[in-house]
Amino acid sequence: ATSSKQKNVTRSSFEAEINAVSDCGVVIVWLCRLLKEMKVETLPAVVYQDNQGTLAAIKSGECKGRNSKHIEVRQMWMHERYLDGEVMFEWTPTETMWADILTKGFAGERFREALGRVCGRTGIG
Repeated sequence: ATSSKQKNVTRSSFEAEINAVSDCGVVIVWLCRLLKEMKVETLPAVVYQDNQGTLAAIKSGECKGRNSKHIEVRQMWMHERYLDGEVMFEWTPTETMWADILTKGFAGERFREALGRVCGRTGIG
C-alpha cells in the first residue's frame, strides 16, 4: 500500500461523498462478481454511509440542485447497482464509522474509543 495525492478536487461534501461511495462500490461490485464467477454465493454487500443526503440521492436516483455531470454519472451507476440488489446502502452515525480513525483527528478519549472499535476491544488505554 502506498499513499498518494487525491486524484480530484471536490467542491462540496456531497460530491466528495458520492466519489468515495462510488469508488468503494466499484471495488465491491468487482469482488462480488468475481466470487459469483467462482460459484461462491454472496449476499448483497452493504456500504455504510454517514451522509443522509448522499444516501437519499443514491437510492432515489435524483440529483436535485446539482448540475455537475460527473457527479450524476457516479450517482446513477451506484443507483443502478442499488436497484439491481448488488449493493445495499445503510446509514450509520458518524460516531460509529470505523474508518474515521484514519481520516479525522481525534484526541484523548475519542481516539481511544475509535481505536478500540477498530481493534475489536473497548477500554484501550
